[in-house]
Amino acid sequence: MHSLRLLVSRGYRGLVAPIVVLWILSVLLRLQTYDPRENVQDLDATYHVLLTVQALREAPPSVHHYLPIVNLARSPQQNLNFGSTVPDARGNRFYTSFGSIGFLVPYAVLGAFHADANPQNLMAMNFAIHLLATLLLALLVYEALGASAISPELRGTATLLTACTYLFSIETLFSHGLIYWHHSLFQPVWMLQLLFFLRVLRRWEGGEGATRAQLAGLIVTSVLGPSIEWTGYIANLAIAGWLWWYARDSSADPARRTPRRLAIAVIAGALLAGVTFLAHFALTIGIRPLVLALGKRAVARDAAAGSLWGLVRGYYRSFLLLPLLALAAPLCVRAQSRRWPDVPEPLLALVVVAAIPLVENLVLMQHATEYTFDRPKAEIVLCVLLAIGLTQLRRGAQRAFAAAWIALVAANAIYHPGRTRDISETLAHDRAVLDALQPVARPCALYAVTGYARGWVYLTLHTNVAERIANPEMLMRLARVRGSCQAILLVGTSVGNEIYDWAGAVVFNPPDSLREFELQTRARAP
Repeated sequence: MHSLRLLVSRGYRGLVAPIVVLWILSVLLRLQTYDPRENVQDLDATYHVLLTVQALREAPPSVHHYLPIVNLARSPQQNLNFGSTVPDARGNRFYTSFGSIGFLVPYAVLGAFHADANPQNLMAMNFAIHLLATLLLALLVYEALGASAISPELRGTATLLTACTYLFSIETLFSHGLIYWHHSLFQPVWMLQLLFFLRVLRRWEGGEGATRAQLAGLIVTSVLGPSIEWTGYIANLAIAGWLWWYARDSSADPARRTPRRLAIAVIAGALLAGVTFLAHFALTIGIRPLVLALGKRAVARDAAAGSLWGLVRGYYRSFLLLPLLALAAPLCVRAQSRRWPDVPEPLLALVVVAAIPLVENLVLMQHATEYTFDRPKAEIVLCVLLAIGLTQLRRGAQRAFAAAWIALVAANAIYHPGRTRDISETLAHDRAVLDALQPVARPCALYAVTGYARGWVYLTLHTNVAERIANPEMLMRLARVRGSCQAILLVGTSVGNEIYDWAGAVVFNPPDSLREFELQTRARAP
């Protein structure tokens, strides 16, 4: 306790060093368990980003316009189907389900360090995002508890436990580690937006006006959040709705007109992000193809294609029983003191506003069930509820609650190295086939696979690849239509994430007949 007093005597700044040390431990934990042959759930997201980074590097800005292009410019084969991507007039294909920022950040960061587009380097960038998000969440909880009449030691304890939770939960160890997608980048932006929102409310509750920096920060993050991830639109609606409700007595108190003006500014930020997204894509691929593509993806990801029980099981796989402990926190306070937690209005606003974006996981249930990185935004609410429970329980119950909290965080950290997201024994076995193809493959060859061709396939073969070519006859027809000098169909078994264990290849050299390679891959490790 004496050591904790020394740490919190300097306020939040005294907690930064311990949080950084804990972050280093979380990095070492992941590096110690990382296996480059490991094929874990959602790894296709990482390879999709890496493919986009490589495609952006190969094409000039006059071609990609800083949009998420997916075809490699150095490939002799262009305008090949890639999922639900949309081509421009020249056949360059663009991914439209998310905006550009989530791709441009790794493109810029890896480029600044002259780093190769590989999973290890992208993971290092994601580690840095994890540290930033943890520091912001800890600061958010620390300031949120400032309005409560609690001791500095208890406030510091809750803040450190919050940091431990975000550093060592199963989901953040993956989604801020080997798995990178837009949601990883959205987390610190959303936390910063909530921090500005909290500061503005606390100033108003104290009878003071919000500073220009706080107002500007809230508005800027209101533009940036939706620009990164779709959840940002719901987040803006939540903040704007609370601000509008907060100003419900504005007719009697003219000073309360400011919240409604700020609410309008937050909505305007979302509109600006949306218009920018549409204009950026529409100028390159056209507005109608963009709208059609967005509509198809929304239908594919909605609740009708998902499973509520699957989502519940997914949250358990991401956090174990932490959500149950967080939901039980106010009930524990109620049971002990026969009253609900005494929560100041800014803290209540934080809980409500941070919880509303979780509705997206119900609306787009299929996405939240299949892709685990759609869940870390729930940790903000979990940590705030846990902190409220810890600080409002009586001393004896506080110790029991803190012990349960620590035990669940430790269980998350221990459970993670068990590789709970493995979907195959190894990443893939491809060298035998590729080595055998090397003497006969021509630089102008058209490559194809029987399943879907995504980031891993493109980057492994260093070329654009035709997908869903079911048999050699389809391969020959496609090669003749395209006038290809050679066509190669790789045959194998999918091991998930559009990654393949290739067993052989069929080579078509017009006008020659087919030449088939029956190659066995090396034996799997036991």
